[in-house]
Amino acid sequence: DFWQRPERQSVLDRMERMDRIESGVRSAAALNARLGRSGARGAGNLVRRLALLVGSLDLAIAAVLDDEPEDAQLEIRPGDPRSLPSLAWRDRVAGMYVRWGEDRGMRIQRHATDPASGAVRLHVSGLGAYQALRHEAGMHILESRSENAEVKYSVRVSVIPEPPMALRQDATAVESRICRRYDDGPAPLVRDNVRGWRSGRLDRVLAGDFDLMGA
Repeated sequence: DFWQRPERQSVLDRMERMDRIESGVRSAAALNARLGRSGARGAGNLVRRLALLVGSLDLAIAAVLDDEPEDAQLEIRPGDPRSLPSLAWRDRVAGMYVRWGEDRGMRIQRHATDPASGAVRLHVSGLGAYQALRHEAGMHILESRSENAEVKYSVRVSVIPEPPMALRQDATAVESRICRRYDDGPAPLVRDNVRGWRSGRLDRVLAGDFDLMGA
């Protein structure tokens, strides 16, 4: 009577995710074998791909053990939907997450932009997607200098697990915190208040490596 039981969907979902993890382990083993054969030629790219895959597998395994969903819905909402610079900053932040996902083999679906709020919504699925992105919730503030004056543009990032689950922290408080400040002046600087790191590699952060900087 398995197919009539209400818990069948969660069991099937767990099995599917375990199969996905096993497939990822096989891919990691294949990359490792290629790395052993390649020598110095192309080793840097293979090491990066292998390291990103191993990190995603670690998060995916933890998600299964903790019985957490691993898909995520991201909303990137500009502070002022009527301001062109604010919308441009929203697009840079959204592009950061798209590049992050592409590098890690995630599947990303972009929904239509909300015309009233200017919010961009992304659905992200893949190994440990929600577990990697949950710390991104909050305000992302760009600090820029123009004609000796400092201007700031902000976007609010929401990260919602899919399917929804009870969150350990109040979602409103998390989304109101400052997650990161980005200074794109002559001496670029990024300060992550959630993970506790700072870096001058603004280019790498916006290229999607925000989850690696603290390591």
